[in-house]
Amino acid sequence: MTLCEEALCTGCEACRNACDQGALRMEESAEGFLRPVVDAKRCTDCGACATACPVLNKPALERMPSPGAYACWHADDQVRRRSSSGGAFSALAEAVLDAGGGVWGAAYDARRHVRHVEVREREGLDRLRRSKYVQSRIGDAFREVRGFLRTGGTALFVGAPCQVAGLHAFLGRDDERLVTCDFLCHGVPSPGVLARYVRWLEARSGAPLTDLNFRDKRKGWEDPSSVAELEGGRERVLYGKENHFFNGFIENVFLRESCYACAFNGLPRWGDLTLGDFWGIGNHFPFPHASQKAEGISLVLVNSARGQALLDRCADRLTRVERPLQEVVEGNAPLHTPSRRPASRDAFFLDLDAVPHDALIRRYLTPPLRRRIRIWAREHFGGTTLRLLRSAYGKMRR
Repeated sequence: MTLCEEALCTGCEACRNACDQGALRMEESAEGFLRPVVDAKRCTDCGACATACPVLNKPALERMPSPGAYACWHADDQVRRRSSSGGAFSALAEAVLDAGGGVWGAAYDARRHVRHVEVREREGLDRLRRSKYVQSRIGDAFREVRGFLRTGGTALFVGAPCQVAGLHAFLGRDDERLVTCDFLCHGVPSPGVLARYVRWLEARSGAPLTDLNFRDKRKGWEDPSSVAELEGGRERVLYGKENHFFNGFIENVFLRESCYACAFNGLPRWGDLTLGDFWGIGNHFPFPHASQKAEGISLVLVNSARGQALLDRCADRLTRVERPLQEVVEGNAPLHTPSRRPASRDAFFLDLDAVPHDALIRRYLTPPLRRRIRIWAREHFGGTTLRLLRSAYGKMRR
């Protein structure tokens, strides 16, 4: 029995799903990430876990080396407003559900933990919308997808590139009835840090959180707000100190170790489709639909014939405009470059349980405005020229 090195482990849970002996369980590390732990008494040394590990055995998939690139937005303005970008995921999921299929994606549970869940009806899709900015727990989702495919159903699975690769490695083959979507991933923050943040916000607000939206578009897609919804119908727009989890995410302070040398970004992609915000659209290539940017524009990369077929089925609910791949590469650094590992990361996790939370905020999660501008510009444009810094200034004021 062989598991990959801990520093390379993505926490995708393919190994646990593959173990029929129940010899693997996921335990939370001191940093708040889940990692596989072997029960030697149950392990039969069959090697199923190693075979299913996408780090040890990257699956061979038929993908386009140069994908088709589209700017997309949903025809229903309400769906767009409830989505992080242009609502492309909703259109894809609706097409699968309307044909009797199933959709798997990340959702908050009652305790504000993020887990992969199955949705069979349109009414459940809202749980899967919006960026969660934390690593989701896969649980038994890979086994559920496999069982659904065996019944002849069509499945749509949406996750981080490492999770999509993990699902394919677990299945051991590329099933024609499975469509996978990865997304442009900045890196996955610690669920343990998010849990601490939620407790801190609830204590400060005097009420339990019922929802947490890091990409509220009340001021437009290009200037999103972080909003906490509280029990009783109240909401709290989060600025400055109260938005320190998002600050830490942008600064890469508490990402999973494997994210800093991600083995699953770049081209070709792992999903049949790749989704994201279309940052940088219109900066260097004319975009005649600039008025649509206020409500959000989705980036969709078509990486396989199966992905193209599903996108084509969304023609009546999704506007799409073909764009140069160069525009995607220039405007979306997470497509091709892993997040930088900050010097403060080790010290942050050493202090995580050793100092009061407010001290943690002051030391690590309140970067100077100038640095926040540079981080924002680098992540969205791949550079930090003076012109970009000036244009970013208004976006980063908090």
